[in-house]
Amino acid sequence: MSVDHPEIKQGQRYRSLKDIPVLCLVSWEWASVTSHQAVLPAGETFYILNDTGGNMSIAHCMPENHKKMQSHFVPWIFRALFWMYRGYYVSIQQQRILRDCEYLGTTREHRADEARSAATTA
Repeated sequence: MSVDHPEIKQGQRYRSLKDIPVLCLVSWEWASVTSHQAVLPAGETFYILNDTGGNMSIAHCMPENHKKMQSHFVPWIFRALFWMYRGYYVSIQQQRILRDCEYLGTTREHRADEARSAATTA
């Protein structure tokens, strides 16, 4: 459990320590969303899309490896409807994030680290 960061907020990054059941939400052109059960594999990193507030039990998240994980989360038939398909995100129970994930910092910190790394190797 992440004792240092018990409140889940927008921009925080996490790594799943084990397979975690999630709800995958698929967005469509006509402002509609379909959902289905899925599993976030152990070792995958993700970030929180919006502040959850004190009364929400789930957090909307985006896998950092979004493009690669798309084939894992979104059925082929949905992706085949490319003129209507607009993307996906996953919802994870906050309790599972705190219990089954490792806190990695924030997206802002991550981008700064990547920029420093690129500058030193250039």
